Amino acid sequence: MSTDTQNAPAPADGGMAEKLPEELLPVYDWYRTQGRQLVMAAAVLLLVAVGVMAYLRYRANQAGLASAALMTTESVEGMENLERQYGGTRVGPLIRLRLAEAYYNAGNYAGARGQYETFLKRSGRHPMAGTARVGLAATREAEQAFAEAARDYASFADANPKHYLYPVAVMGQARCLAAQNDKAAARDVLDRLIVARAGTPWEGMARDLQGVIDRFEGFKGRSIFDQMNAAAKTQPTEPGATGGNLLDALPTTPAVTNVAPGAAAVPATAK
Repeated sequence: MSTDTQNAPAPADGGMAEKLPEELLPVYDWYRTQGRQLVMAAAVLLLVAVGVMAYLRYRANQAGLASAALMTTESVEGMENLERQYGGTRVGPLIRLRLAEAYYNAGNYAGARGQYETFLKRSGRHPMAGTARVGLAATREAEQAFAEAARDYASFADANPKHYLYPVAVMGQARCLAAQNDKAAARDVLDRLIVARAGTPWEGMARDLQGVIDRFEGFKGRSIFDQMNAAAKTQPTEPGATGGNLLDALPTTPAVTNVAPGAAAVPATAK
């Protein structure tokens, strides 16, 4: 035996190739050159898949917790905490709508506007996007930006004549037009609402608002709501009429998260 033969290194595979049938040698050669890398890649993909499934399960659990908390939270502070904790979950858009509503009811119109804008930027295709658009217009109306609010109300109403918030938008547009001393235009949009919603409670509310607008004396430093309330108190009460403070019965903002789309034809009741 030669010295070269004695010093030759042993095969790394322990001579496995010599033990395999000749027809399996191509498979063995492929495994040695590429198969190991593919097996490792498959193992990595499996780990990634397991990680994604765990993450999705975590997100689902977070969304469940957020939904339960949303049902029981009422305060502004509580809503803010929910937005910080769960704003990134699939319940996040609804949390932002509730927070916007809470801000609005507390008189923080800028905060409400910011939440509606964030909702539309992040969730413009959400089923509740219409609610956010009408809510955004309502915040501008409350901030006395009547021209912008009238434009937003009109844009929504023109694009969504069958939406359950269509009457809310039209009456908001009418109020903003009246605030700009354009009573004729305000009456015109309300006439169209009366025709579109004839025979529903919205028809009566639109007629009542027309009477309020007729008595509105113009924007003179006080809120349009205060002046319309004062005008409403001078309106004679007839059998079946709303009477008293009409704006208490007019939805100036949509009841955004507690109204089902199926309740389209019935206006919100006074608080």
